[in-house]
Amino acid sequence: MSSADQRLVFDAEVTGFGATEPGPAELHAEAAAETQTRRQAAAQLRNALRACAVAGDFLAAGAGVLLSEILFREHSLRAHWSGAPGRVSMHGEAALAVLAGLLVVLFNRGDRGYVDGGSLLYIRETERALRSSTLSLLLLLPLNLLLVARLSVAAWMASLFLAPLFLILEKQLMAAEMRKLHRRGRGVERAVVYGAGSAARRVVSALLDSPQLGLLPIAAIHDGASPASGWMFALGYRGRGAIPVRHGQPQRVLESCACDVLVIASESAAGKQRAEIAGTAEQMGMRVVYFANSGVQEPELPELLRADGLLLTSSADPPPGHYAPAKRALDLALASILLVALSPLLLAIALWVRMDSPGSALFVQKRVGHRGRIFEIIKFRTMHRGAAKYDESPANPADGRITRAGRFLRRTSLDELPQLFNVLAGDMSLVGPRPEMPFLVERHASEHQRRLQAVPGITGLWQLSADREFRIHENVQYDLYYIMNRSLFLDAAILIHTLVFAMRGV
Repeated sequence: MSSADQRLVFDAEVTGFGATEPGPAELHAEAAAETQTRRQAAAQLRNALRACAVAGDFLAAGAGVLLSEILFREHSLRAHWSGAPGRVSMHGEAALAVLAGLLVVLFNRGDRGYVDGGSLLYIRETERALRSSTLSLLLLLPLNLLLVARLSVAAWMASLFLAPLFLILEKQLMAAEMRKLHRRGRGVERAVVYGAGSAARRVVSALLDSPQLGLLPIAAIHDGASPASGWMFALGYRGRGAIPVRHGQPQRVLESCACDVLVIASESAAGKQRAEIAGTAEQMGMRVVYFANSGVQEPELPELLRADGLLLTSSADPPPGHYAPAKRALDLALASILLVALSPLLLAIALWVRMDSPGSALFVQKRVGHRGRIFEIIKFRTMHRGAAKYDESPANPADGRITRAGRFLRRTSLDELPQLFNVLAGDMSLVGPRPEMPFLVERHASEHQRRLQAVPGITGLWQLSADREFRIHENVQYDLYYIMNRSLFLDAAILIHTLVFAMRGV
């Protein structure tokens, strides 16, 4: 298939208007692939840094407890020789140190210490160090009193000082290293900020001061309302640099930037403008982040990022790297088994369709797939030969376009079985959003843009819901939920429910 066929370009056969120019839903497959590669590389480095932060917290807290015992070990031995309880045994103290480290990591994780960004003066990190270490040691106090080999009172008091101190120093060192990598563009996603007002400036400043988020702003797009300026300078009393403000059509500017994330922080752009530029970004494989404080966040994006008191809602990250190949292997295995097992049924249905009405047994139609790639879907024909090939699907079983065999096939979804060949070809998956005709994607571009992030499927959440009687674009919440939560276990659950659904003949 040529590169032109990979785009949402509607010809006369599809639209009936003879259009040759791409519509607003045109997707950029090459840009999306490059963006995905950069995002995955940055995510891997950020995950490694977060693992180092977890290990550093564990070791720093444990080291504080052990060093306290070593410093006061002689005092504890004298107390033991004089008959006082509390003989020193490094096994007991080592166990307490390990538990203290684990509790510190759990407290920091619960406080989003490994997810949120830093703070302007890194006071938040110091607060986390003080809170997590103090609470951990207080929780371990009863256990320490019950142990035969336990920390002395002096060692315990020292650990309340040394453990936070080591944690603070460790966090400052980690932050310094992350700032260096951030400035060098390592482990970051390059971000473009849509907006040039005060809200956008606050966002840029917060991102520059929060390297843990891994978002490096490199440019701002002028939203047309704020005064035109060539540069946006970050807030603060120290020189933190500036980013250029780009002018022109937002979509065009976005296409010219080799970026991975779009941050929408416009205070004046209309909802339609924000939706259009967000759609363009998603078509290019970019993640979209909304500045929640300005009220432009979208309710279906629940993931919150925090940076310097700012709230950002983010679109879902792509599933883990192992998900796609594992899902593809599952598709190939199940589709092959089903085609062999159901071959007699497929042959019988094909003969029935041919005998019921003139025309081919199969119906081939162009559909919009993953990232907007056009492919030909295969189904059993359920309408008369003279019916328009590209038109709204019948909503009523009594529609005159549907054949007698077609009514039964549609009610039982048996007309979808030939799509197993689409699964083998890689155009579809067993589970995923339902693919739509190009003219419907063009008409309802804003509703369909996020649906195109996943490989379309034969079955999915929408197909199993009572809302399947309505149009797909009126029920995008099912597909958005699937895209944000997709996993092999969710796919397996949908397949099991589909099997029960089919056996009931609903």
